[in-house]
Amino acid sequence: MRQSLRPLAVLVAVLALALLAAPALAAPAPPTQEGVSIFVGPNVDADTRRNITQRLVRGISPEQLGLSRATGRAASPPRSVADLRQRALRSRATYRVDAQASADALTAAAYDPITYEECWANGDKSGTVTGWIKHRFAFCRINTFYYQRWRINSNGTTTIVGHMTWNQTELGTGSNGQRAVTFQYRLDNFIVHLGSSSILDITLVLHTECLDSTGTPSAACQTQDLGTTRRPRLWRTNGWSTPQTFTSDPATGVGIEQLTPASFRPRYYATDSWWRGTATWTGDSQDLRFDSADYIRNPDRPGGGLFPRTTPPIVYHLTGQGVDAVAQHIDDAQHRPELTFPQFPGKTVPGELGGEPLSRLYWDTQRQDANHAAAVATCNESFPGQYPAPDIDCDEYPFRSTYEGAALGNNRYSARPLDSSQNRAAGGFLVGFYNNDRILDADLFWVKIEP
Repeated sequence: MRQSLRPLAVLVAVLALALLAAPALAAPAPPTQEGVSIFVGPNVDADTRRNITQRLVRGISPEQLGLSRATGRAASPPRSVADLRQRALRSRATYRVDAQASADALTAAAYDPITYEECWANGDKSGTVTGWIKHRFAFCRINTFYYQRWRINSNGTTTIVGHMTWNQTELGTGSNGQRAVTFQYRLDNFIVHLGSSSILDITLVLHTECLDSTGTPSAACQTQDLGTTRRPRLWRTNGWSTPQTFTSDPATGVGIEQLTPASFRPRYYATDSWWRGTATWTGDSQDLRFDSADYIRNPDRPGGGLFPRTTPPIVYHLTGQGVDAVAQHIDDAQHRPELTFPQFPGKTVPGELGGEPLSRLYWDTQRQDANHAAAVATCNESFPGQYPAPDIDCDEYPFRSTYEGAALGNNRYSARPLDSSQNRAAGGFLVGFYNNDRILDADLFWVKIEP
């Protein structure tokens, strides 16, 4: 039996309702006293739950009790695409993209959706507030829910009369070809810890909300799928929800790529006939991005929907990829910049994993040419007799296709004559990375060197 996941915060949704006068284990009857139904995290001790319950029933709002954040700590939606990129950096989330594999990764396992088993096997990441982004097109999050029934006694004390837990697995799949993302949930391991088994007859409505940059539903992401309504008894036999696919109208986007920032969050409604009321819960939000960049992957199917709160590195190897000299050049630039040209005291070069990221340069081809021209000038000046030469290229790092390239004017780059075939192979790997991970103009990434 799967163990309950330890949540990281109180998740409380409360509604004051009418309550049975019958004992906890008695059959349902018309309610005659006040009570509450709540979702609450198991890290809240009994005294705290009792205090919360008593005060809520007496008319104090969740906001006054400081519980408003319990319906989602990441509630602030991304204001812009630039905001999305900075949120990704602050999250420090990343994943590894092997340079050589990126050349034909359209069918590689590294880009497969996350499975249920894989999500739970990575509980150290998927069990967090923000969940786990395996790559930009695969997301998952797990949580354990506590649903409770409380009776308010005639003397003002409270008694818990029902207690049920279950596990939730939230899976998200993006698209490298369409402005779409799909969500599906699995609910399992329902356990009644206290009270009547009638608690298994509450009606659970579970669905995903997609919000625009103002935090409200709009054309930024719409769906025809209304979520799944099912009682726990039936969830036990069919734990998978109906998939919800959200699409984004390109007209909501900004700029040439029609970029649309958005966010999503899960929501529960639990209707309990024993209490004749409904308790609600709203989960923590995560970021989404839609685009219509036709220069990515397949011009005949422009568009993408992905989970952007991660900054990936492309990984080059010092041996085994056929780009040894290029990898060595990047490694020197990142870790031994004093050996690179141009030279100046205290030189540093950006792009190393966890440091200053690089940003892709696509639209400004003149700046790309200027980056390369500045690098070639360094090769000519610093390597007389070695460059120019047959089958030799002037390799540049940061890359020609980045805003941090040689033409930036701060000399924080390196240029070195290298074997043409290796240089062009490494460039092909980079283009594959851009396409397969949907790295658009101004998107951030890192470069990592491994043995």
